[in-house]
Amino acid sequence: MSYDSYTTSLELLATTLIVSTYEMLDDIGSGWKRHLKGVFWIQRSQVIQGESGGLRSAVWWAWLRQDVWAAFRERRKTLSFWTPTKPYEMLTPHEIALRSVWIFARAVDYCSLEEIQNGEENVLPRMEKAEMVFKMLDEWEKNLTIEFMPLPVDRSFNQEVFKPIWINPPAFGKVLYCYNIQTLTIEGVSVQLNCAARILLLLHKPSLGGRRGFMEQQQLLLKSVHTICGIAAALTDDASSVMSSQCLFIGKS
Repeated sequence: MSYDSYTTSLELLATTLIVSTYEMLDDIGSGWKRHLKGVFWIQRSQVIQGESGGLRSAVWWAWLRQDVWAAFRERRKTLSFWTPTKPYEMLTPHEIALRSVWIFARAVDYCSLEEIQNGEENVLPRMEKAEMVFKMLDEWEKNLTIEFMPLPVDRSFNQEVFKPIWINPPAFGKVLYCYNIQTLTIEGVSVQLNCAARILLLLHKPSLGGRRGFMEQQQLLLKSVHTICGIAAALTDDASSVMSSQCLFIGKS
């Protein structure tokens, strides 16, 4: 940090994120928060976001994934205020997978204590916010490419409680982003994240539908749980484990 050139370098950005990752795995609260916020301010000062391209963008998505986990645990809103600008028609399949992480962050924001307290006095705006995120989730699903379609699995699995859902290549079951020579794996399960976001919204959205609305909600929850668990049953790579575990935890709730 004694050298001005280093304060805006890719090395500083990547190193801080790596330190934050190890602290996340070790569950070191104060150190993790310090470096997590440190990466945020470094990125903000350099105007780095999800569409910056190159290693900067890769680090931003990896950081967002960490912040989403921290925000979920602490019942707070995520730190990022960036909004994607590219329409789905311009996105590659990898970028579509990444978009699911951003939408999931919006669902985590909706479940924060701040948002819940703000919605206690006026229910209708809170319901409208939930519908807005639901529309994002639906739009994401409508724009999925063939790479996201599940492949056939062994019929012997039909007797299992949760039938495995195999999405291959893994780049679309988990979120993998490549930048020429630099390649970073961004752990996450895009389809699982979409379902986990729906579960969070359904569990925290005020309901005015009575018994019928409750039954419809239960059916949607069950569908999302089966999708999350089915995909998890077919995953074998370590890279997907962190975000997949978070989705499984939400599904269990």
